[in-house]
Amino acid sequence: MYFRKLSYLAILGQQPRGASKMDNRVRNENGYSLIEITLVMALLALFGVSTYTLAASGVSYYEKNQIESESQFNQRIALSYLVNRVRQSDIYDSLHIEETSAGQTLVISQTISGEVYRTWIYHYNGFLCELLIPQSLPFAAEEGIQLVELSGLSFSQPSTGHGIQIKVWNDEPPTKLPPLQVFLHLKSAL
Repeated sequence: MYFRKLSYLAILGQQPRGASKMDNRVRNENGYSLIEITLVMALLALFGVSTYTLAASGVSYYEKNQIESESQFNQRIALSYLVNRVRQSDIYDSLHIEETSAGQTLVISQTISGEVYRTWIYHYNGFLCELLIPQSLPFAAEEGIQLVELSGLSFSQPSTGHGIQIKVWNDEPPTKLPPLQVFLHLKSAL
């Protein structure tokens, strides 16, 4: 009410009672003081900074969550692939684990059109890889097909030889996930 009265009196060229010439210099023609305008601008700036901070943290969280999701997906796909390959090849004397230049390697032997082939499944340069070659050719890790991105892979077997433990992991920053592992009982011995 005071501001309306002040504006009305300013139009008439009069000063309200108790108002000094200083009040006229602090207020502009619309009746807002410099303090009010500064306060509104500070509040808008605070709102802008808060909005930017919230958006930036949301984007950061989303990116981290996306990387972690992809890493978990790769682990599950790799483990599922390995379990299916082992189950498909679970016949007498077709599975064994060898130590190669690529580390521990699962070797699956099979006969195709009268010739013995070996499928090598291993970890190489950050990927789960597979290589199918005739038994007569030497193993070359760099020639394998990259299946899925993975930090590591290990195979182990109990002393009885009627099982295999498969362990896969992704420990690349910014996420460090726990390894996934499975123990499979085999019909045949390794």
